[in-house]
Amino acid sequence: VRPVVKRTARAVLLDGDDLILIKRTKPGVDPYWLTPGGGVEPEDTTVVEALHREVHEELGAKIIDVVPCFVDTVEHIGDDDGATGVKVQHFFVCHLESMDPSLRHGPEMDEPCGEY
Repeated sequence: VRPVVKRTARAVLLDGDDLILIKRTKPGVDPYWLTPGGGVEPEDTTVVEALHREVHEELGAKIIDVVPCFVDTVEHIGDDDGATGVKVQHFFVCHLESMDPSLRHGPEMDEPCGEY
């Protein structure tokens, strides 16, 4: 049995019929697209709370109609501590209630590695 070393919450975020994705660029890597979301932090009381926090940090957005969609498990080697195990990714379908990019904040904005 491999230990769970990280949990993430990701949004399959709909704005009407449109899917909202984030374009990510990092030095030396081709640009790629990803769903909004990120790691569940110790202060998050639930995975859904982490989802709301992450979407607000990355997009300055509020979401509604949050419904569990699927869970994916992938191999993970820790970024900072080198811990190995699995990362459990919780995906939720939700709808955009509002978005104000000027409200974006958090580690991706404070200490960016590339651009979002």
